[in-house]
Amino acid sequence: MDARQFKSQMLPLSREMFATAVSLTHNVRTAEDLVQDAYERLWIHRNELDRVDSLGKYANATVRHLYIDNRRKGKGLHIDLHQEMLFADSSADTERQTEASEDTRTVFRLIELLPQQQQRIITLRDIEGREYDEIEKLTGLSQIAIRVNLSRARKTVRLQFKEYYRNERK
Repeated sequence: MDARQFKSQMLPLSREMFATAVSLTHNVRTAEDLVQDAYERLWIHRNELDRVDSLGKYANATVRHLYIDNRRKGKGLHIDLHQEMLFADSSADTERQTEASEDTRTVFRLIELLPQQQQRIITLRDIEGREYDEIEKLTGLSQIAIRVNLSRARKTVRLQFKEYYRNERK
């Protein structure tokens, strides 16, 4: 399945997937993140979607499975790095949703390029939504060191993200 087919078949399912995610999480923002993760998983397995009888049921099952997996792992779904994703009817909003998903994947790739300590701290704070006290216990660093590393990590990701998009437009 190519990108055009994926968009035409999967993006119309976003409202249904979002409703499933909201019913599971009881939180709009977390539900948006869950749907975004589901789209990423569906995209990764796009070549297997031809064998699926009902894409709607499969997409909703993907949302449910991701929710269960994240609950089992004790992993937070809150992502502060990209807050602009909205689910709506118009094709312009659907395009923005796709771009937001691509932006989030880019941010995750940029986080993977950070030094290990910064990578761990930004993951714990911004992706998993953990408190500074908890990060302090997990890392053994003082809260001041955590804040400094987090600030540096965010700044690096922000600058690299801007640079990435400057290069994309050329």
